[in-house]
Amino acid sequence: MKKYIITVSAALALGMAFSACAKEEEVIVPIIMEGSENQQTVSTPEVTPDAAPDAAAQISKTQTVEGTGYTAVLTQEADGNGGLVYRLKASAGGNEKELMEYTAGAGDGISAEVYEIDDLFGFPAFCFELSYSMGSERTYYISADSGILKAGEGFGFESAADSDYRDDLDGDGIEELICNCTYMADGVERVYVFRFRDGKVEEGMLDKYQDIVSDEELDGAGQISQRYDPDLRAIVFTCYTEDGDKTLELKDYERFTFSEYEG
Repeated sequence: MKKYIITVSAALALGMAFSACAKEEEVIVPIIMEGSENQQTVSTPEVTPDAAPDAAAQISKTQTVEGTGYTAVLTQEADGNGGLVYRLKASAGGNEKELMEYTAGAGDGISAEVYEIDDLFGFPAFCFELSYSMGSERTYYISADSGILKAGEGFGFESAADSDYRDDLDGDGIEELICNCTYMADGVERVYVFRFRDGKVEEGMLDKYQDIVSDEELDGAGQISQRYDPDLRAIVFTCYTEDGDKTLELKDYERFTFSEYEG
């Protein structure tokens, strides 16, 4: 991607009303809270102030997350050119899987972390986050019945603690992953929604807004902003036009198109 009843009796209607009130009062927090990481970190060798500069470049680090039914391991090693190589692997049910490898060049200022998530789509989960001076990239994984699956991604100027949320906007009882993303080349804001259906992860894009904004009003992607607001529990769609801004609060996924997430 670099790349969403009809009541049959008065009693049912009353029950739905109570449910709606409960949803409005529920507080939505980021999927990852600052300082809530559950991880073990081992660094070798220890770097002291008197150590030679190249000794720091040779430091290796391992982060291990022991989740329910899975283990995720992130290693950091020197690449021999002053940079760092990050490798992420996970095991579940006796099967180990290599998930990713990323090389950060010397002086890039990029760091990596892996965090445990208590629940995503009803499964144990974890997040791999790359952080750099201007923002971050986040990749989510779940430990499903079929093994470790890539479950979504986010990117932009903010961290996972400021951008990514879980909310059940379609009312099926299972929270979706909602990622606020920013394309840093031009600052365009988009929302991507990930859900689990029929054993597969699906990605949703908000692309049904032609009845709100005409083609004549759209001269570029930057004219449209999409962002999930946890206080409103809605996805706020805004179009900036010469005749004034057009804003719509979306509390469901009717304007989203979903397809199988390729990852």
